[in-house]
Amino acid sequence: MILNKKGLSDVVTTVLIILLVLAAVALIWGFLYPFFKGTGSQITGATSCMNLQMETVSCLSDGAATDPKPVVTYRWTGGSDLTLSGVKVSVYKTDGSNEVIDGLKVNYLASGTATSTRASPILWAAADKASVAGVITLPDGTTATCTETQKITCNSAAV
Repeated sequence: MILNKKGLSDVVTTVLIILLVLAAVALIWGFLYPFFKGTGSQITGATSCMNLQMETVSCLSDGAATDPKPVVTYRWTGGSDLTLSGVKVSVYKTDGSNEVIDGLKVNYLASGTATSTRASPILWAAADKASVAGVITLPDGTTATCTETQKITCNSAAV
């Protein structure tokens, strides 16, 4: 005597397994996508920054306690195919404190200068070292700040 057994056919079972696998892939992708989002522009920024060459030309600090007028001069020397959208100028004191200001955007092979716009730039009066970092515009419209140049020593001089 054969009992009436009802079960799933092989085709239905295969379709259900495929649907479970697709659901698992969608769930995993939904979890991992935020980690991968934007990494392409970070890679583009890093490779573009490798082509950018900035140079800190000079740093003159008068050392005056009142109304200091130090000047950092920099130049864009390499990566003419990039879009330089700005420059970050960092000035360091001997105690390690620093100030970062926006320098003027310069054209390729041109020089620019930066001074503090703060009401009382005491840090700049005692400037010990300075460096610059270029800010470039990437093809997707975002900006990337590149690594600083090597720090140079500020010289005391009348400005």
